[in-house]
Amino acid sequence: MATVKLYYEDPYRKEMEATVLACEPDGKNFRILLDETCFYPEGGGQAADHGKFLLKSETGAADAAGTVNVTDVHEKAGEIWHTVDQAIPVGTRVHGILDWERRFDLMQQHSGE
Repeated sequence: MATVKLYYEDPYRKEMEATVLACEPDGKNFRILLDETCFYPEGGGQAADHGKFLLKSETGAADAAGTVNVTDVHEKAGEIWHTVDQAIPVGTRVHGILDWERRFDLMQQHSGE
C-alpha cells in the first residue's frame, strides 16, 4: 500500500495524524509504515526528516507520555518507512511532529545547491 505523501501537498506542514499500518523490528530499532506522512524520506541528495510521534489515546487525545522518536525515514516501493526507537502496535493513531528547525535548514540547503 502506497503511503500518502503529505509533504508534496504542503512542504511547510509541521504536523499530521496517521494510522500505523505495519511495525517491523530493524536491529535495535523498529520500522513503522503509516497510511500518510509529512516526514520527508532520504533521497535525491536530501537527508531525511526527524521528529516524534505522540501516541493517541482511545479518546483521540495525543499523549506526551507516549512519545516515540523518529530518527530516519526511507521510501521503498512507494511506502514511507519511519525508523523509530520503540514498537507501535498496528492500528494505533499517532500525531506526528517534525523537527521543523532541521526540516527548514535541509530545505534551504537543498534549494541552495
